[in-house]
Amino acid sequence: MISTNFFRLTDSSKKWFLFLGAVLVICLRDYHLLTDARFWAEEGKLYFAYAFSHSIWETLFKAHLGYYSLFNNISMILAAKTVPLEYASLVATLCALLIQLIPIMIIIWGKSLYWDTLHKKTVVILLILFISFTDEVWLNTIASQFHFSLIAFLILCDESKGRIVRNIIYGFLLLLSGLTGPVSCFLTPLYIYKAIKFRNWRNIFYSTIMIVCAVIQFCVILKYFNSDIKTARGSWPEPALLGAILFNKSFLALFLGYTTKVSDLLRSLYTTNYLLFCIVGYSLFLFFGWFLFNIAKRLKSEARVYFLGSFLALAVLSSLSAVGHKTILLSIDNGRRYFYAPNIIFLTTFLLISSEVKDRFSKALGVLLVIGIITGGILYIRTIELKKEWPSWRSEVKKYREDSLYKPKIWPDGWEVALETNPESVKD
Repeated sequence: MISTNFFRLTDSSKKWFLFLGAVLVICLRDYHLLTDARFWAEEGKLYFAYAFSHSIWETLFKAHLGYYSLFNNISMILAAKTVPLEYASLVATLCALLIQLIPIMIIIWGKSLYWDTLHKKTVVILLILFISFTDEVWLNTIASQFHFSLIAFLILCDESKGRIVRNIIYGFLLLLSGLTGPVSCFLTPLYIYKAIKFRNWRNIFYSTIMIVCAVIQFCVILKYFNSDIKTARGSWPEPALLGAILFNKSFLALFLGYTTKVSDLLRSLYTTNYLLFCIVGYSLFLFFGWFLFNIAKRLKSEARVYFLGSFLALAVLSSLSAVGHKTILLSIDNGRRYFYAPNIIFLTTFLLISSEVKDRFSKALGVLLVIGIITGGILYIRTIELKKEWPSWRSEVKKYREDSLYKPKIWPDGWEVALETNPESVKD
């Protein structure tokens, strides 16, 4: 009876059910993130600590970690300036929730040839919610740039024409995406391609925004590299290492989950037998290239550019810009956030091909798509926290109020926030 009544609902009602279901999934993964919110790593130690002790304008234009992140700055301004300190972490978490919901809203209420039915929209949303590597980007603003890169990709694929308000909103989201870390800017060439191919004001408007954001991020990064701050970002991984990373992070982990045996073997080979590692790495590089080639053959020309172009741009350039030597990405536990958006895009190509092309390879992609969703679903269930592990932010703030030299502890273990006197709080 329930299922029959559901199918009798209007499309609008079904979309709202889908959206509310997604909200429920996001919140239920660990409801403690909302009932006893916490700061995550640099989110608290860098961004919030700076916002707490500096003015709004200083915070708004501050670049941390070698790039500019507008949304993080805005979120921390709201957390530090609008509510009592005890509720600051909740404000940050709600800001992260908002950004995590935007891709789902674009898919449900946007218009794209690639998810033009409710069934396809549902599958893509399942990928967003359950794909492997979601735990590191779940409800924290420090990972917002990876959600924004997904937003930028979805807008690239959206064809909602003739709606000025929607186009302005998309333009604002692209501006926020491009100015919140450099990851979304990796898609700028694809926006330029689309603007050249389809010469209308909307695509020109979008590409102009992405170009401006890319220039700003480039200038900030250039200044960062010329400063006294040293970093390992930008070291180029050789093809063998890149092949091993892509196979491990964008193939094996999608279907087998967080298995460490292969990644441990690859890391061991790199340090103990580099020649053998090169043979294995180049073989994996060629395999992945062959796999992408077969996908490309079955995609239409525009989808080939948008999907494979976005996947390669985000996966490869994110690997390039990762902190530290690139061998750390061989570990299944390191750098998972870099592959969140690329892997969603990658598996969405499986949906496109398996729903349109009928050959053995396409059917195999359909099977892999189902396996990927099931694997991610199992990981989702395993990461549901019935008991939170992080320190209570309110309890930590209470200790800080009793001793102004105390540094509130945050999550993960070992991280803390140095709360200096807020200049605005001591004004007459």
